[in-house]
Amino acid sequence: DAGLIAEISGGAMPRQVIPASMFSHITCDGDITGDAVVDLSDLAVLLANFDASPATTADGDIDGDGVVGLTDLAMLLAAFDSTCP
Repeated sequence: DAGLIAEISGGAMPRQVIPASMFSHITCDGDITGDAVVDLSDLAVLLANFDASPATTADGDIDGDGVVGLTDLAMLLAAFDSTCP
């Protein structure tokens, strides 16, 4: 797996390796699982993590505010049963 190596210049902090598994990418709003369909599997992930903070897109934080909340749920429901490009 590819990943990322982060280094903060001028500091005493050593390089940090961030594995690719820590990254997620939503292909379209509501597609949390990345299968190109907004369906019950996406809703299940969002509801399982509802009110989680801090949260990532893999947790269901669709709007990127760090919290899985009502806005994320509304975005998912608006796209429900759609296929992503």
